[in-house]
Amino acid sequence: YNAWVSGQRDVAFDTGNQLLSYGRKHSNIRSSVMGYFIKGCSYFMNAELGPAIESFEEAVRIAADPYYGQFPGLMLGMGYVSNGDIKGAEGILQHVLDFSRQYGTETIGTVAQVLLGLCAISNGKLNRGIKMMEAGQKPYLENDSKWRHALVEGLFGKVYLQMTDKDARISPVAMAKNIGFLLTNLPVVNRKVEQHFTNAIELAREVNARGILAQAYLDFGIY
Repeated sequence: YNAWVSGQRDVAFDTGNQLLSYGRKHSNIRSSVMGYFIKGCSYFMNAELGPAIESFEEAVRIAADPYYGQFPGLMLGMGYVSNGDIKGAEGILQHVLDFSRQYGTETIGTVAQVLLGLCAISNGKLNRGIKMMEAGQKPYLENDSKWRHALVEGLFGKVYLQMTDKDARISPVAMAKNIGFLLTNLPVVNRKVEQHFTNAIELAREVNARGILAQAYLDFGIY
């Protein structure tokens, strides 16, 4: 996990394989689940969405302990979002969020809520999606969870970055439903892009989150 957070892709990949090997040798399902999870994270770091999603799906499939299944479930939802499968993402992320509310796993439940906000935005519900993301981010501000805060700041930056794309098409129906949000945010959208990416970069530097840092630099560079 630490290797993934710090962007050490090869270390994460090797660790995942070691966990899988131990799990198979000793019939340890938890070790196998975490092996597929960490290996999936290593693929995700390299933007290899196909193998990443397959690894997360296998981890979720074999998880006998519901708690252990939540971690790959969260990343599976993130993989689906990144791959444009919003419907698939909504199902697994809602499950992770419901589990967190019932059993107190807010650490991953809040991330699921942020990603569900992205799903809402993708479905044309801009105001609702932003509010969901802000609500999910709030505990990170209160608890000084800088890695997760950096992650969400980068996601906010991407959301507002898309609003600057003149080639993006908003349907008349979606525009009508979001007229209040658009009128409020479009005049200051460039400032919001810069603010969120700058926050993501500064926070990622503090905690050596090289994966988030690289992505924020890339997205900010595109801007």
